[in-house]
This record gives sequence, C-alpha cells and structure tokens, in this order.
Amino acid sequence: MTAAHKTLPMNTMLKVTNLKNDKTVVLRVNDRGPFVKSRIIDLSYAAASRLDVVAQGTAPVRIEVIGFNGVIGDMNKKQSVVMDNYLVQIGAFRNKDGAQRYTDANSYVENRYKAIIKEHEMGGLPLYRVWLSGFESEGEARDFIEGGKFGGAFIVRE
Repeated sequence: MTAAHKTLPMNTMLKVTNLKNDKTVVLRVNDRGPFVKSRIIDLSYAAASRLDVVAQGTAPVRIEVIGFNGVIGDMNKKQSVVMDNYLVQIGAFRNKDGAQRYTDANSYVENRYKAIIKEHEMGGLPLYRVWLSGFESEGEARDFIEGGKFGGAFIVRE
C-alpha cells in the first residue's frame, strides 16, 4: 500500500491510524501530494479501504514514521526524519532539453534560490523535475509558493 505526502522522503515507511475507528495500515510514501490544503496525506485506494475511509473520502489520522528506504526499522530503536533541506518543484518535463531551458530561464529566482534538474523514472520513462534549492525552512518554502510565481509549485524532500 502506498501514499502521497508533501515533504517526507520517498520510500519512507509509515503506520497510519484512522482516529475514528483505530484501524491501522503500514504503507510506503511513493508520490507527492496531497494538493488540497487541509489534507496531510493521500492514501492509495487499498489503504483507504482498509482504514474504512473510502465512503467518506477523508478522516482524521495519526501518522508514524516506522522506516526508511522501503524498510521497516527496529521499533525498539529511535528513528528520525531530518527536515531541514526543503526544495520547491516548479516544473516537470519528459524532454531533457525542455527541462534545461526552463532551468536556465529560472537559474536564480529572486537572486536566492537556485534551479536544479533531478532525473527520475516514471512509468519506465525519464522524468526531469526542476527544483529550486536554498530554502532554509518549510515556512520559507511555503511563503515562496504562496507568492504565486510558479503555479502548481510544491515542496519536496530529496
């Protein structure tokens, strides 16, 4: 089972509990989102079904990090997520040349944030994501996004 989260690193393992019925699932973060302000996580259909939230669409949940890199950790050892390297995605391209032109056009936004390209694979094809780096906090990244310079921008963690 999988989920989308705005800032947790990809392949973070989570235990998600529906606070209305205490049902739990273990899942892996494999996507970014949700893009609805009031939500903190989007669940796959399978996870939502097991938590009995499909009919309502949403539910209050508790999220616990239980592992990284797709591996559930030793629950007796403390694990942590360091959340101090915030990036903002401003574009995604299938064509590397298009990503490079966009990066060049936005090489230093506000003389502070540097545009970089990260190559990922999606559906067996390359995807070139353009990220801005240089944000010192999640709040700074959110303020930048709310400024509206890049429609659809969102925070990512590498």
